[in-house]
Amino acid sequence: MNVFDIYDMLVRLGLAENQCDFSRRFLGRSPRYYSYLRATGSNPSVEVLMALAMRLEWISQAAESAKALPWKAELLGVAGELREKVEKRSIATMPRPRNGKTHCWTNGGF
Repeated sequence: MNVFDIYDMLVRLGLAENQCDFSRRFLGRSPRYYSYLRATGSNPSVEVLMALAMRLEWISQAAESAKALPWKAELLGVAGELREKVEKRSIATMPRPRNGKTHCWTNGGF
């Protein structure tokens, strides 16, 4: 699930009012950030995705009413997917060794 699907889901659930609301409250960015992502086809940063995952988890944990129960599991599932995506993107962008030299994390440094 990508950020555009998540926006649609949150609007459908009544948790986000519009793109500006989603940008500010869920992505933690300026009101026009989501519009920028849509217009350019850009992907949000790992930082933004992680913040979104955390917010979805917090909302689902705070949902105690019976009315909220149907979408509570949906939010937790999406948050889990986002965390996996963040992990994969973070690993993919790790620095690579050059000239056969090893980094401290491959040499027992961590």
